[in-house]
Amino acid sequence: MPFCIIFPPLILQRKLLTAYFSGARFGPLDGILSLAHPLLPFKRHTREVIDEWKSLQSGELCGQEQEVVIPVYEGKNPHLLAIMSGLKSLESELAGAYVHGSIALGEEIAYSDFDGLIIIKDQVFEEPSRLARLAMQINRLGAVMYRIDPLQHHGWFIMTENDMECYPENYLPSAVLAQSKSLLQNKGINVKYRVPEYIDFFSGLKSACRRIRKMKTPENQPANLFQLKSILSEFMMLPVLYVQARDQKGIHKKYSFQIAAADFSEREWKVMDEVSQIRQSWKQEFSPSMLNRLQKNGYFWMMYKKKFGPGIPEELRNIIDQRFYERMAEFANRIEMRLFRSV
Repeated sequence: MPFCIIFPPLILQRKLLTAYFSGARFGPLDGILSLAHPLLPFKRHTREVIDEWKSLQSGELCGQEQEVVIPVYEGKNPHLLAIMSGLKSLESELAGAYVHGSIALGEEIAYSDFDGLIIIKDQVFEEPSRLARLAMQINRLGAVMYRIDPLQHHGWFIMTENDMECYPENYLPSAVLAQSKSLLQNKGINVKYRVPEYIDFFSGLKSACRRIRKMKTPENQPANLFQLKSILSEFMMLPVLYVQARDQKGIHKKYSFQIAAADFSEREWKVMDEVSQIRQSWKQEFSPSMLNRLQKNGYFWMMYKKKFGPGIPEELRNIIDQRFYERMAEFANRIEMRLFRSV
């Protein structure tokens, strides 16, 4: 379930690339091809990815150049160290690779998933076979993400070198990039980028609110734990999307809750506090066989997680009932009304 559907020409490129590298663009035929050889589904879609990327290169510079210094990750998380090891052989293809979010800040909890950004060199798109191999290798690292969080519901954030000349602030705010850590020992320490003057911070919020409102009807409510975590995570994106749209400026998610809460009454904000508490007390206990299935990578295993993943525990069902979904939908309505009434 995507977080951001934003800024049409650029997001089309990013949505395409993200789906390609994560395997989310694939269908049943690609799943079957991957059984013969893991490279085949990537080769099958490479041309359309390159054509789309070429069509979206404007060559224009946006705004004043900015620079951020990003230190190399020096933590001890064994999964991140495994990702760093896996990326080492890909350094010639990458302009940067970063971890952001709670893990980058050393604040991971049981709910935390892996948030990572990869910036691909533009020259990679000049050779279809090169792009396909890189996509396959990056996709394989998804298996490590599932060891961090078996219910991981998104892959890498994907950008290209050209994006840094017109930085997609509404896709991954530079405020987040500034608090990330490099996963490449010799890359991305000093990152230069340009932010455009106009940024569409509204569309992402509107799309997220629309999806949250659908939860009012039982047929749209999560049927398993994978789907539930996905919708709860999107709901907790509303504060940062709201503040960014209100202030027309990117902000780190961590700081958005307190800022956004000041615009709402205690009663209005209560459901956000309750979802945040669910995040804090989150428990993931799976049988060995279920854990083995959840940590597998590939099209059919992702479909399994989405459709037949572990059930929602009774203790969560007792909390997140029909009225709870209605309150989430009411909050989505309230946050849109508060924003668009003032613009």
